[in-house]
Amino acid sequence: MRFLAAAAFALLAALPARAEDIRVPFDADYWTIELNWNVQDNSSTVYWTPMDFGGRLAICGIIQHHDASLMQFDRKVLRGSSVKVNGKVVLKGLQFFTAIGAGARLARAEATCKVLDAPIPPRGSEFEAVTPAIRAYD
Repeated sequence: MRFLAAAAFALLAALPARAEDIRVPFDADYWTIELNWNVQDNSSTVYWTPMDFGGRLAICGIIQHHDASLMQFDRKVLRGSSVKVNGKVVLKGLQFFTAIGAGARLARAEATCKVLDAPIPPRGSEFEAVTPAIRAYD
């Protein structure tokens, strides 16, 4: 029995550590995506940006919900979203973005970042956030 416990511990210790998300202050360098839901003219706003984190690429973001009743749909869109660099998908799923309410001040918000194993792309690289098609939900 001790052998099994020791073997299980050794196996777990050999697994790579899971990267933790980091948080950074929001600033004016973020790009925006409007999620227009065609429901009572309500929308949400996604703010995102690529960053250099110790020579590795990090994708940071915030989603501001302007209508709490649409939060579940916003999460679905973020889960299905991705980020491309020069046409190649480097990150799938943006559901880790910090969620804030309509009354929250962006200047006081902190974005959540996912640090990737990818190096910083060369200058002039094209970044694109891709979201699935948005449709009205009943």
